[in-house]
Formats: sequence, C-alpha cells, structure tokens
Amino acid sequence: VRVECQPLISLTYKGLPQQAVGPVLTPANPTAKFDMKVYEGTEEKPAYTIGMRHVIVDWAPGGAGIIVNEMLSVVNPADKAWLGAPGAEGTERVTFGLPLPAHAAGVKLVDGFDDATAQIQPEGVLSNAPLFPGPTQFRVAYALTAQDGAVTLSITAPADVGQMMVFVPAEGANVSAVGLAGGDEMSMGENRVRAFHGSNIKRGQTVTLTITGLKAAPAVAPAIANASGFTAKNVAVGGGLLLALCGVGLLFLKKPKVAPAAAANQDNPKTRRT
Repeated sequence: VRVECQPLISLTYKGLPQQAVGPVLTPANPTAKFDMKVYEGTEEKPAYTIGMRHVIVDWAPGGAGIIVNEMLSVVNPADKAWLGAPGAEGTERVTFGLPLPAHAAGVKLVDGFDDATAQIQPEGVLSNAPLFPGPTQFRVAYALTAQDGAVTLSITAPADVGQMMVFVPAEGANVSAVGLAGGDEMSMGENRVRAFHGSNIKRGQTVTLTITGLKAAPAVAPAIANASGFTAKNVAVGGGLLLALCGVGLLFLKKPKVAPAAAANQDNPKTRRT
C-alpha cells in the first residue's frame, strides 16, 4: 500500500454474509495476518438485552417541538447470528423492533439498521438484518411537534434495559419524568443539560418525559437537524463523564452492516484466517 489504510473484509460463511475491519496497513507494513471470527445463523431467538440506551433531546428551531436522537446497544448473548423467526409467506424476517412515540415525524435511520431492508412503520422501526453475537449499536432520530406548547415523549423498552440515560437542555422548557430518576443540571461542554436515568427497565415498560413551555406548533413538523450547540457529540462527551461517575460502562461497539442471510445453520462459530 502507498498510504495508510484499514481494510474492510467481507465474506460469506454458510450462506451468511458478514464483515470485519482488519488491521491498519502502512507502506512500512503493507501486509498482515488477521483472524476473523465468523458465525453461522439460527432461527432460535436469543435472549437479547439492551445494555445501554441513550436518549438525547434538543429543542426544535423556534421551540416548535423536540428533536430526539436515540442510541441503543443491543446485546445478543448467543454464539450464533439470529436470522429472525420465519414469517408468513412473502414477509421479511424481523430480528429487532424499536417502538417509537406516536406521531414521530421525519424518522431517520442513522446507524445499525440496514437502509435497504429496514421498515419504518407508524409504531416503530423493524430490522431485518441478522443480529450477530455481542453488542450491536442502533441509532435513530425523529421529531415530535408541540401541541399547545407541550410534548410528551414516551419511551418503551423493546427488551430488558440495563441502564438508560435521557439528556435534555437545562433551559427553554419545563421537564418532568415518570419512571426515571434524576433531572439535576450538569455541565456538558459549553452547554448545561438535565440528566435523567433509570436501570433494570423491563421489556414493555414505558417511561415518559413531559415537556411544557414550548412555543405553539407550526403547521409543519420540525426538521431533524442539529439546530443549536446542544449536539450528539457534546452529549457523548458529557455522558461518558457522567457514566464514569455513576460507575456505568458505556459500550457501543459499532459493527459494519451486513446483508440478510438466506439460510440458518446450527453449528458453532468458526474462526477463519484471511
């Protein structure tokens, strides 16, 4: 190689396409050996959980509503990639579903979901991609429009959640929470936010934030954009500090997207050298 690079290795094993990021290659070290762990698929649903769920709220331009970014670390404890249970003829397999609040607008799939196969439905987002062993990061953004200056953000757990953090700007509206503790102000970069938290949230449980004092909604739902200095980057930095103080580890290991598999196999995962 003439310049430093890091290859993306793609292969298909037992009908299941998968990828991994290889070691850094440089002109001084242009070759390397790499052990890539590959997995076989299964139709047996794993007892997956959500190790961490972060919800970042920002005010839409003019206080017309809120912009929400959700980040989840979904952990598959099994040793096989879950392909999803077979559905009715002509329907896609589903491996993960993320409920969204009613009237969520402008839903944007940011990470983890396969843009070609994921389904955005009124009740939430469905993933058809295989769920590989270990943690997989999902991220989605959407907007909620204020009604009479108020917005209710309902967050429902699609699986048991170990730790949840919700960040909202410290100023510009009144915020109360049900099912979450905290709400104290803290500094995060150049901004001040309120941080709410919860732990051991069970599948199907819903927590809510009621936000009042926003301006009346316009006719069009607010666009999803970083309209202020309160950005996901700032929250990630401050959130890491807060989690360290709380003794909570944040583990979002980003995985490359993979194509859905066509068949399942019941053997153990293998290791290939490439």
